[in-house]
Amino acid sequence: MVLGALGVTILNDESFENCMNRRSFLLMTAGLLASTGVQARGTTAEILRAELPRVCGRRAAAIEATLTRLSRLKPPTSGRTITVDLPSQQLVAYQDGSIVMECRVVIGDEGWRTPDLDTVTTFVRFNPTWTVPESIVSARRWRDKVLADPSYFENLNFRIEAGGRMMTPTDVSESGLRPVRFVQQPGRSNALGRVKIGLAAGGSVYLHDTNDQEAFGEDDRAQSHGCIRVEKAMELAAWVMGIDPDAAREMRRGGDKRDHRPGPVRVVTTYFTAWPDDQGVVQYYPDIYARDRRVARCSSDTEPMRQWVPSGFPSDYEVE
Repeated sequence: MVLGALGVTILNDESFENCMNRRSFLLMTAGLLASTGVQARGTTAEILRAELPRVCGRRAAAIEATLTRLSRLKPPTSGRTITVDLPSQQLVAYQDGSIVMECRVVIGDEGWRTPDLDTVTTFVRFNPTWTVPESIVSARRWRDKVLADPSYFENLNFRIEAGGRMMTPTDVSESGLRPVRFVQQPGRSNALGRVKIGLAAGGSVYLHDTNDQEAFGEDDRAQSHGCIRVEKAMELAAWVMGIDPDAAREMRRGGDKRDHRPGPVRVVTTYFTAWPDDQGVVQYYPDIYARDRRVARCSSDTEPMRQWVPSGFPSDYEVE
């Protein structure tokens, strides 16, 4: 099957029909996975280059930046890969060139940017605890807050290290000891949700579930402190482990807290602010981290960038 004016061969009808978002399908055919054998990367670049003389300002900057980033991307030849595109806030998982999963993500906001990554998964942990990074503890002044209002942390199921031992928030408040670490226990209120997927080069950045599913319905999902919250986190974890999603859910319900270490899966973050849709029309996405250098070719540039996802509802509790 050939995809319209792009001249791109699609693997099969099923892989096309199952795409929730045609842009992510184009990411696959554009060469993120070279195992298809299709020379679509050049076709995509040609479309972008043909568009460039007709645009200016933000759009010209988006095209030029996308062309540069695309040229630097090293596509795998086979196996499993997870891509997270930051401007569209979308995750796609591939197996030997075929899309196996696609979902929304929440990424770091402007002050806590999700970094560029080309790394691999290291472990899968169900029912994780969350040790709050020092940067968050300091920014939110939690050491003062727990002394003044320990019930806030009790309600969110925190245990706090102070005086060389783990204590309840109330005990910390009454003792007056200086809190060292804030550790949220597994459960419904846990910011990491039901599962965490570690990354080799991620530092304190990883893939995880969330206790705030409503955020996935919002237009702007750049809301986290750098980690990547995954809409279908349990399904993704099962795929990384090579097991059935029902088996993963059963492990989680059974209280499993071990670090499972299946074979590594490549994880790549991309930053494409201009990309052709399935009709070969270039679509533009918000430059959320202001990484595209403005190209001043005209006096005005007022048309807003497109957002793909539908609107939703804000979150009252955002901790990670």
